[in-house]
Amino acid sequence: MIWILLIMSGACYTQDRITVDVNGWINYRLATGALQFDPGPNGAGLAVGMAYPVKGSISGKSSVEFGAAGTGNFMAFTVGLQNESRSPRNRLVGRTGAGVLQGIMLYRPAPLYVWGLDMTSMIGYELKNRSVPGMFAGIRYYGIPGYAKISEVNRFLDLRIGMIYLF
Repeated sequence: MIWILLIMSGACYTQDRITVDVNGWINYRLATGALQFDPGPNGAGLAVGMAYPVKGSISGKSSVEFGAAGTGNFMAFTVGLQNESRSPRNRLVGRTGAGVLQGIMLYRPAPLYVWGLDMTSMIGYELKNRSVPGMFAGIRYYGIPGYAKISEVNRFLDLRIGMIYLF
């Protein structure tokens, strides 16, 4: 919540430097539990995010996401930092970043806490209207501590592949 307030406090005078993105992805599970190799499909999701310049090419990022992963559906909030590089010659845009995920798994009768860490890289092409469609790939490690009472498979390491559109 504090992150959103900080972003909004500067939005009035830096609105042209704030970017909004929409992205969707699929997860491919690489490992479960104590990092035991266990490949296979592991869900998908959608997110809406915002990036706010911090210093130079470094920007803060935050997003709200809804997805399915491993053991069920989740809603989460992610914050992190990213580095953006642009090529003026051919209008390519690249971003690399890392973030921390905090959220809930939507279980019945009560939701469970979920946390995660991710690193993602994206590449896109800047259109004449300054929007950027692109693709991304990354690694996400996440865990559901409360799920340990039900199953020992309560942590996952996923390869995330998706599409993104920056406004």
